[in-house]
Formats: sequence, structure tokens, C-alpha cells
Amino acid sequence: MARQATASEAFPGLPKYADQDYWEQRYQADMASPEGSTEWYMGWNVLKNHLFIGGLLGSWGLEPPGHVLELGCGHASLVPGLVEAGFAALAADFSPTAVNAAAAISRVGPREFSTFDVRMLPLRSGAFDAVIDKGCFDALKPEDSSKMLSEACRVLGPGGRFLCVSNNEVLVRSRARKLQGWRQAAGTPVQIPDIDDEIYLHCFVREADDRTLAHEIVMFVPWAREVADIMLYISEGGETLIIGSAAARRDLSYPL
Repeated sequence: MARQATASEAFPGLPKYADQDYWEQRYQADMASPEGSTEWYMGWNVLKNHLFIGGLLGSWGLEPPGHVLELGCGHASLVPGLVEAGFAALAADFSPTAVNAAAAISRVGPREFSTFDVRMLPLRSGAFDAVIDKGCFDALKPEDSSKMLSEACRVLGPGGRFLCVSNNEVLVRSRARKLQGWRQAAGTPVQIPDIDDEIYLHCFVREADDRTLAHEIVMFVPWAREVADIMLYISEGGETLIIGSAAARRDLSYPL
């Protein structure tokens, strides 16, 4: 029987979104463009009006203080705005170029930015009060986007919110609803008003869950100069792994 061709083989012109090299080349070209870098969908100045309690999500909106993880931050992160609003925030992207660019223009310093694969986050389960995705889901193939959603659910604590800004009303909802451990917030998704495209804000709420999910730890921290600069604390199934010094752990503003 003939082997079925993969999507990249059948359509060689398709972008290889699962490859880190693709995003490195894309962001390097974007940063070098005389037209300047582009931002996915909308910036903080627009989105901030819709994320908090009293906005589009009503009571499902965010309220500081809390720990927030931004997935696929690109070179225009939401972290400075989140920190200014009263949150401890961590931004992650697959591209070191994008992460370094976001950290360089940030007002909060490089410690809030790291290069992660969103399909396999090196973060403690239940560590965050909210996870925000602005366009990351839309850039991933079905298998990869499902892994990203699973990881987003895992790192949320009970009652935590997953907020996804997407140009797709149906796919996010259909894939996210297949996961156990969270539920779709009533009345969502909602279409974000006053922009040129149809962009939706999805919200899923983490439920209490005692499952222990094993995951491999892969981490790159662009600001680190030596091992002592990095502290990774993960507690899974009663086991604890600590890399780095106790002093470094006390300095962290978000719970790795």
C-alpha cells in the first residue's frame, strides 16, 4: 500500500509552523523590514478594554493580582501592560529572536520573557491564574494546537481562565471542549468590536482536577548567563526538582 503523503509533502509551499527555524526566519525578516514589524490582530491598547471584569467577558474577565502566562507573544508582548495592571506575567514564544525583541522594548525587564515550545511547557501544573493566547492557536496545525490547549489547561489553577483571541469562532471551541478539566465560560466566545476583521475572544475556566500529568522539561532562558541564574521548580506527584539557588527562587515574580 502506498504511503499517504503528509501535508508538507503534498503542498510543499505550506509554511512549516511546527518548526522553530520557520519562526526564526519569519521574525528576523519581519524585524529587518523597512515597513516595521507587524502585530497579530491588535495591541494591548485595544485588547486591555476587553480582558478585565466589566469588559466583553463580564464576570469572567481578569482581575489583579494574579499570575498570567502569555503564549506566542511574538515581538509585541502583552506583558508590560499586564504588569502595569497589577499582574505578575510571563511571556513565551518559540522564536528566540521574537523573545529577545519583546524583552528589549519591554519596561519590565528580561526575566518575564522565555523561549518555550507551547506544546510542552516546562512549567508547574496549576501555577497560573490565567493563560492568554493572541493568535498562537491560529498559527498551529490541528495536532499542535490540541497539544497547546492541553498544556494551557494543565498550567492553570482551579478557577483560572484561558483567554484566546482568534479569528476562528468554531475551531477553538470544538477542540478546547474535547479536553477534560475546564469548561467553556457562559456567553463566550464573543466577537471583539470596532476592528476590521472578525476576531473572537474565547474563555475557558479551569475546574478542580487532581490528575498528575507527566511532561518533559525543556527550557531556554535568553537572559541567563550561568546555571545559577536559572531556577526551575516543578512539583509533580510528590517529586521536586530544583535547579539553581534558593536566592534565585525567591527573586522570581512568577511561579515556575
